[in-house]
Amino acid sequence: MYGRIVIGGLLTMATLAFLLGAVMELGSVVSFAGTTSNTVSGTVGVQKVCAISTVSATAINFGSIFPGGNVNTANALTITDSGGNAASNILVEGGLGNLLGSNNDIWVGTSASNTIYISNTLWSAASQGSYTGTALTNALVDTAVVLPAPTQASPSKSNTIYFGMGVPSGTPADTYTTNIIVETTC
Repeated sequence: MYGRIVIGGLLTMATLAFLLGAVMELGSVVSFAGTTSNTVSGTVGVQKVCAISTVSATAINFGSIFPGGNVNTANALTITDSGGNAASNILVEGGLGNLLGSNNDIWVGTSASNTIYISNTLWSAASQGSYTGTALTNALVDTAVVLPAPTQASPSKSNTIYFGMGVPSGTPADTYTTNIIVETTC
């Protein structure tokens, strides 16, 4: 039996050469193969995503407004994207959808016969010191306000749209509600 030295569970090269030398004839060349490796390339396709992660409020309370009065276009709604990777445009729409049939462009009072047209709600890309801006409609409108693309270094981005409200003269006293829809597209 040949003697062997085991270090760390492996035969040393000297021991292996000794063992092989006993089998091979003198003067032959012994070569040992080292570790071989291959490089494999990888690819991944990352989809473009624009998302709304949060909106700063679940409701905009314009407060109490007298008929013929208004509230400045300064009620902020901040939209945040912390799940996407693409810049997006913010779109807005107002109204009750098809809840009341064809009258979907309104605020409706607790008495369903009391209504205010959604066009009395204004939106703006900047806070206004007066009741000024673009009238909300019952169809999505591109505000041209950009929600920047989140990045690995800055994974949460946001931007703000501002809203104001006017109440036409002769509007009955009531509490009115509607929907304001915010959407992104990229």
